[in-house]
Formats: sequence, structure tokens, C-alpha cells
Amino acid sequence: FQCHSQCIFAIAWISDRLLCATSGDQTTVIYDIETGDEIDLLRGHTMSVRSVCKLYYSTNVLATGGRDSIINIYDRRYSKKQGALHPISSIACAHISSTALQKSARKDTRSVTAVEFQDEHNLYSCACADSALKVWDLRYTYSRLNTNHMPKPKRMFCVPIDDVKSINRLAGFSDMKMDSNRMILFANCTNSKIYQFDLHEDTYLSSSKIQSYTGHRVGSFNIKIALSPHDQLLLTGSSDFYS
Repeated sequence: FQCHSQCIFAIAWISDRLLCATSGDQTTVIYDIETGDEIDLLRGHTMSVRSVCKLYYSTNVLATGGRDSIINIYDRRYSKKQGALHPISSIACAHISSTALQKSARKDTRSVTAVEFQDEHNLYSCACADSALKVWDLRYTYSRLNTNHMPKPKRMFCVPIDDVKSINRLAGFSDMKMDSNRMILFANCTNSKIYQFDLHEDTYLSSSKIQSYTGHRVGSFNIKIALSPHDQLLLTGSSDFYS
């Protein structure tokens, strides 16, 4: 069945029967894969939706990240408005610098390439042109679309500064995944390294030493990673046509 009128950027299983897909048409749709029926339509982004995840023990709570640098949180138990679900919480300008805001947030949008729930209170996000992973406290109410206000993350995990200097463009991440215990995070960086962050740590500074994995090439933000159910195998795509 056809999910969207434009390209699909990310998918996530909601349950054995429900599949969620994001698209360039600025929407996220949940489908019944057995019947092909549309179950829920999620709106709230102003540009293409690049990432989606669900709270791992729930089939109702989801997060999406978009090219508009907005993170939206949805709860399927809430009532629909005009046939669609709308965010119960949003984080605007999640990965835009204060300098970019002063110039033009619209011209310097930084796509949120991945979002991951650690639990119901903590959401991790990464972006295409930000060398810091950010942790958001979902108990806090962030500004919806106030581009004069910089949202402050609960904490950040930064790529080593020497690794950032090694590439001739802004470092960022194409994808990230958590292990089954939600305490180890693997992040695929545009410098062609996968960093392993221990989430027991309070923070990672740009001077911190971080375990990393190499051998692949990240030449596109479409290069994704996957972790096996038992956490022993890590798979990545590569721009050199290998995995």
C-alpha cells in the first residue's frame, strides 16, 4: 500500500500490526499493515519529518523530529482535531545555534535526524549539523515556536573536539540507537565514526575520550545504524555501498 505522496524518511513499529512512517509531506502516518488502513495522522511540522520513535513500552507515545529543527511529542490517547493528532509538547529550534537564530532560523535549519526515548521523562536527539547529542526533560514545557528563545537541554554529549576538526564541514549525526537497557547510546557521526556513549555518565565534554567504531563512510544523512536485539551486533550502512 502507498503510505505517503512524497518520499518516506523514517519508519518505526508501533506494535506487531501498526507501522509508523514519516515523510516529506510534513506528516507522520500510522498504518495497519494487514489492511493498509490509515489509523492515525500526525501533524505539527512545517517541513519534512526526518525521524520518529516510540516510547519503548508504550504504543501511544511517540516523538518526531523534522527538518524544521522541531521535536514533537504525541499521545495517541488524546482527541484528534480536524482528523489529525497534534503535539502535546514541542521543542522548537532544538538544534539551532543562538547565532543562527539572530540571523535567520529559517535559513539555517538543522534537521533532527534521530530521536530516542530513554524513558518517559528523557528524550535524546541529534541533528545533521550539531556535534552535540541533546537530552530533553519532557516534564519541562518548552517554547513551541518562539524563535527568540533558545531551548535549554537537560544535558549534552559532545564529540571530541579533535574529531570535529578533522572534517571540513559542520559535524553532525545521521542516526543513533540505544541498547535494550537504555543505558548505552550509539551515534553515527558525519566524520564516519560511530560513537558509544555510556549514559550513566552525567555528560561528555568535547575533551572527553569516547569509544568509537570505524570502517564505514558517512557521506549522506541517509546512512542509518541498527542494533541487534541482544545488543551484541551493530550494523551500519555506508556510502561506499558496503554495510
